[in-house]
Amino acid sequence: AVILVFILLFTLFINNFKSLFKNQKNKLEALNRQTETIILRASLLSIIIFSQFSYSFDVAPIIAILIISLALLANENQYRLTVIRNKYLPIFKLTCSVIFLLVVYKGGRQIEEKYKGLKCWNEAYELYQFGIYDDAAEEYNLSKKYMPHNGLLLQMNGKCIDMGKKWKQAEVLLEEAKHLRADPILYATLGDVYSNLNEFSKAEYAYKQASYIEPSKFYPQYLLAKMYVMSGEKEKAQEVIKDLLTKEVKVSSSAILEIKDELKRLLQK
Repeated sequence: AVILVFILLFTLFINNFKSLFKNQKNKLEALNRQTETIILRASLLSIIIFSQFSYSFDVAPIIAILIISLALLANENQYRLTVIRNKYLPIFKLTCSVIFLLVVYKGGRQIEEKYKGLKCWNEAYELYQFGIYDDAAEEYNLSKKYMPHNGLLLQMNGKCIDMGKKWKQAEVLLEEAKHLRADPILYATLGDVYSNLNEFSKAEYAYKQASYIEPSKFYPQYLLAKMYVMSGEKEKAQEVIKDLLTKEVKVSSSAILEIKDELKRLLQK
């Protein structure tokens, strides 16, 4: 799939602007086509660059712009695939039709499964909000059957099971989710799981990973300090607490004030 994407982009970008000026009779039309091509290529480049730093394909308008830009660029491209009319043309058409039908069938099945998975996910979320963690976990497991490689689903399932105090099961799900997404909440939850299992070295690693992803956040380091206190590592706890108390607050909130008050109490122990 990656190779096909590179071939597509190469084909769309390789077309030389000079070919637009071969027809000397209408230079204005050629100049307009050149301008349109530059704009479309710039749109594609901006989406490609943006996708390296964020989840661009989770935003529907960006996907729409991508599809439209590709279609318009393909229309401007001077290279056309031509098929010689011969005795193999009907076979070629039949093969393309079969492939198209298979793709449509497969896509339809995937959409149906995703719909069922999202329906179970919604039920699980509502049960989780009411604190019915066992029933919510069952719905999450049903949703996982339809969407086994959804990192956010695995993360929320693990969090739900963690709230139900089934930490070994939560560990398995969160470790699996870790390979599909990098989220500070995921690592913070994983740290909580390892703390409850008294595996403090793993908990320390998880809390630090959460802090590295979003260094400006107080919560992961606050959890790390509490874990150090729980494990009896007072010197490390004091070091983290002092760093947090002197840390610059970007956006002040009641939650940060509460965290600082509790850190001061921990420091006095």
